[in-house]
Amino acid sequence: SEKLCAKVISEGYIDLIQVPYNLFDDRFISYINAAKLKNIKTQIRSIFLQGLIFMSKKNYNKKFDKDYDKIKSYQDFCVKNKIEIYKLPILDSLKNANITKIIMGVDNFNQCKKNLSFISTLSAKKLKQEISYNKINLSNDIINPQKWN
Repeated sequence: SEKLCAKVISEGYIDLIQVPYNLFDDRFISYINAAKLKNIKTQIRSIFLQGLIFMSKKNYNKKFDKDYDKIKSYQDFCVKNKIEIYKLPILDSLKNANITKIIMGVDNFNQCKKNLSFISTLSAKKLKQEISYNKINLSNDIINPQKWN
């Protein structure tokens, strides 16, 4: 929880936190920044929103219909700008110098290779280039996988 995260960072009893972070969920960004100031390492997870950013409407859980248009808008942005869907979440995560490690879930070895290959081609210059995509806030029902059942 956000309260617990704030407490453990301020008390300094830990040396690492792990929080969700992605293009659609940056509610922990202030804690990531605060952790850096206290020399606490930060790992982020869920950069692909548990794979939801790749799904088509037919594979989407009906429970999330109200947010599907926002995901579709992101997919359409990627198509229009000729950007593979997986690249922006990686770029967004790598641009934040306060993030120490990124945990990426993959379905298979080829996805892992593709992600790592993309990362290996990046330079500091490329990371500083702005790709103008504004973060979109999704409902708590979709950004919190505990509410998916």
